[in-house]
Amino acid sequence: MKAYLVRHAQPVNSSVDSARPLSEEGMREIRRVAEYLGRRGDVTPEVIVHSEKTRARQTAEFLASKLDPPGGIREEIGLRPNDDIEGWDAFLASSPGMMLVGHMPFMGLLSCELTRGEVCGWNTEFRTAEVSCFEYLGEAEWKFLWHIAPEDI
Repeated sequence: MKAYLVRHAQPVNSSVDSARPLSEEGMREIRRVAEYLGRRGDVTPEVIVHSEKTRARQTAEFLASKLDPPGGIREEIGLRPNDDIEGWDAFLASSPGMMLVGHMPFMGLLSCELTRGEVCGWNTEFRTAEVSCFEYLGEAEWKFLWHIAPEDI
């Protein structure tokens, strides 16, 4: 079973819009990533879950348009930048094929937690619109498989 962690695409500056929706560059970033993932054919989330922030919802919508998850997309509390990661590893393990769309530092900390410290440091600084894939091995064991960001495509 796989799980995907995604950092939202680039938003506008808060001085432009306090809701911080995706910028034109952010839309280009996530469109490129979503199209790439759709072409791969092996990225098949059951559902895409996003934080309540506009930029995360918009990122999830772009991804869903190319990945067509059977469970659609939904908002979930607890995915904001400084929310506690406790419990998310178990939640992912009990929810096959979930894709989470959130923020830094939350995503970096969660990836570190999933791999019990194996994926920490430089590789937990998710770039905007970056997707990381993990495989659940059972008994609270996760393995980092790959990551992709717009500039990698």
